Amino acid sequence: MATIDVVIRALRILKKHQYGNFYEVRHYLDKALSHLSFDARQHDIEKAIENLDDRFYAASKEDKQIVKEALTVCLNDLLRKK
Repeated sequence: MATIDVVIRALRILKKHQYGNFYEVRHYLDKALSHLSFDARQHDIEKAIENLDDRFYAASKEDKQIVKEALTVCLNDLLRKK
């Protein structure tokens, strides 16, 4: 299960890009990423991020890709440290 650290770190990334209400985003990310285990594989992490609702991201494709890549790096880093 992903820790709150993952969610908070992802939120910080998203806030830099001004993605909506902090608490709504936190709740959504917490729910969406809660099934990841500490030994999640790269494929599992990418699938979890890919499955995030498109409405979660900014309108432009470039912003969406930036956020996906940032979340992937963040999750890999935090889950590998545990």
